[in-house]
Amino acid sequence: MAAVLLSAVLLSGQRPAGDPTVGDVVRVGVSQGQSIPAYLQDSRAELAALAASPTAGQAETYALVTLRAYLAPQRLAAVLAGVSVSHVYARVPLPRTQTEIVRIPAVQVPDDVQALAYRERCSCVYAGVVRATPAVLRDVAARPGVRVVDPAPEVRRVDRAVFLPPLPEQADTVRPPPDGGPPAATRPAVRRRHGRRMATVVRHRPMHPGDQGVR
Repeated sequence: MAAVLLSAVLLSGQRPAGDPTVGDVVRVGVSQGQSIPAYLQDSRAELAALAASPTAGQAETYALVTLRAYLAPQRLAAVLAGVSVSHVYARVPLPRTQTEIVRIPAVQVPDDVQALAYRERCSCVYAGVVRATPAVLRDVAARPGVRVVDPAPEVRRVDRAVFLPPLPEQADTVRPPPDGGPPAATRPAVRRRHGRRMATVVRHRPMHPGDQGVR
């Protein structure tokens, strides 16, 4: 029976119907080398146009919310209140160090963020993907701590989208963070015992009287 059906499809020149939501991967955000001020301006203009549209303004849409600073998980609840949260982006902001960007599913904010990776409640979250109507998204964009809300009505499935939020410290052009390692005065020193890592201690260089005034 399966062979007969396949032959019929081939003879008719038609392909079996698939999932209409599966298509090309959509990129949302700002890529390497692009202007961040231009991205912020375009995102705000697009959100205003969607909110003013009599048709598009009534439908929920995905959006990329970028924050002005790295926030602790417990501060996300107020910033992302009233919207459905898909996931957030976080990284440990160390000086002169390109740390890993982590994508954290976050249905319940802030519990999911704390439970998965940041139980110590470090200030690491800098962006999130949400879903709401354009009017609600405009309210989110006006909240303290929110840098911009980039609406993405073209996204129908988050697993078919790549989100690229700018880092809080990036102001002009998107470029990789400098990766020279932390300063020598605060570089972690690892104590080992019998060849096994036991603890990580941050040592600070002591200040001597003779060091004052030395630049």
